[in-house]
Amino acid sequence: LWRVWFVIVVLAAAASMVSWMVRHPLPEGWDETRYVIRMHSDARYLHEDGLVAGVKAMLVHYRSKPPAFRMTALPLSFFVAPAPLPLRLWSMFQLLVGAAFLYMTAKVVAGRVAGYVAVALLLFSPTIRAVSERVYTEPPLYLAVAASLYFLVRMLYERGTIRANVIGLGFSLALGSLAKLTFAVVLGPVVMLAMLAAAFRWTPELRLKPLGLACALAAVLIAPVYLLNLGRYLEHAMASNSDRWALPASGFLGKIVGWLSLEYSFYQEGFIGILWVDRSHRRKGVATELMLNARVVCTTDRLWTSTNESNHSMQSLLKQLGWKLSGSLQYLDPEESELVFVHTGGKTQ
Repeated sequence: LWRVWFVIVVLAAAASMVSWMVRHPLPEGWDETRYVIRMHSDARYLHEDGLVAGVKAMLVHYRSKPPAFRMTALPLSFFVAPAPLPLRLWSMFQLLVGAAFLYMTAKVVAGRVAGYVAVALLLFSPTIRAVSERVYTEPPLYLAVAASLYFLVRMLYERGTIRANVIGLGFSLALGSLAKLTFAVVLGPVVMLAMLAAAFRWTPELRLKPLGLACALAAVLIAPVYLLNLGRYLEHAMASNSDRWALPASGFLGKIVGWLSLEYSFYQEGFIGILWVDRSHRRKGVATELMLNARVVCTTDRLWTSTNESNHSMQSLLKQLGWKLSGSLQYLDPEESELVFVHTGGKTQ
């Protein structure tokens, strides 16, 4: 009977999440929009420039957040376009895999019924569901925490250096470390306590050697990413992103054809930092649509942007849309000036 109820609970949770995704097909807010765009860019590098370029993009592009949410979704791009719906389904899949690890952990510690209850509480937790229905950075984090606890428990109950446990824990710790910086706060104390218990023989079954090997494996896996990007991760974690927006140009159920970033870091006034249009969709009004939408959603009377002196197509677009040249900046680019434009017409409808 418990098994039947368990299957019903899992199916009901999955069905309700899929229903929400279908009823809300577009990304919600800056964060999810930005993540979808980033994954679309990763897939483009992979398909157009090859595997090496894809890996390089993973390491050195978008360096403000650890890349686990992009790494876990990259295999998906071989089969479907990185659009919100498949990416959200992938987030849900990671939650279900994490739930499986949670079930196995609870089963080892307290029995099968405890596993059923733990999974039910996880799947119907409002906080867990909210981020697992969307394209966020948390699903790999939850999966890593659940998997790490599972392999730690197996080490506790299985004597000796079991290779599968060492490798599993090492990869789980690496995944969590590449998901969010807060993983160290969430699971770090647990690992440290386990190592102390092994070192002082508080639990005879737990051995220090496999724990050390697992931590060493995790360190080797994450070292290239953190050596390149740790400073940027910390800088981003301490900064506020509350006033940033990303505007997509249609195609979220298929291919993203363009996007721009709008933020308020330029003397608290609106500033368009990036405008990108897919090469095959240029000169089709996409950039015009994005710029007009940015003017609509911008909350300040003046909206600013800049472009290179040699970018004549962008300058032409800005002049057509009523932007005025404000001035130029020297030495941002050693070879040419940066032209600064402003739109002072206020919000348009």
